[in-house]
Amino acid sequence: MYYKTLLVISLVFFFNCNLAYSSDLPISKIVFTPSSEATALEYENIVKVTECFDVYTAFFEDIYFIDDKIISLHNESANNALVFLQKGFNEEIAFNILDYYTHWDEDINKLTIVPKEGIPVFTEKDIENCSFYYNDESLTLKINYFDPYGLNIDFTYYVTAYKVDDKYIINDLHWREYHSPNQIPKN
Repeated sequence: MYYKTLLVISLVFFFNCNLAYSSDLPISKIVFTPSSEATALEYENIVKVTECFDVYTAFFEDIYFIDDKIISLHNESANNALVFLQKGFNEEIAFNILDYYTHWDEDINKLTIVPKEGIPVFTEKDIENCSFYYNDESLTLKINYFDPYGLNIDFTYYVTAYKVDDKYIINDLHWREYHSPNQIPKN
């Protein structure tokens, strides 16, 4: 139960390294379109990005226990875990998830999950609160969270995914914090 609570509280950075936004356009120059104005194809592609986060969620929810240790059904080995996470994330982000959230346990010879706060998980329920920038090769989402903790702190979460065949793979996550209400950029 403790672990599932951590998944719910997922509006905190988790990377020890810099996964700053990278694109041909500086983020400040991108003009985002509200999701309510998305074409059917654009909306379908936004949903495909939520499926990347489904991979992340499954990694931490499909679990079993050995003694008090949490083991994902998807991480019998570090290589299996990396391959699984790469269904939704590029290799660098998948590796960073493993590096931050798992530990090799010599006693049971398995990769175990270390409970910590998680990354923000973008779901279909969040689509109505996002805007996007779309081209044939990539999709960048901008999701605003207005004072989610009641501390007069707003957040903007940027997610960039690149199209690979008929799906998307997340390759950039970027989080900005605004300490004054109404400071989030409008576009």
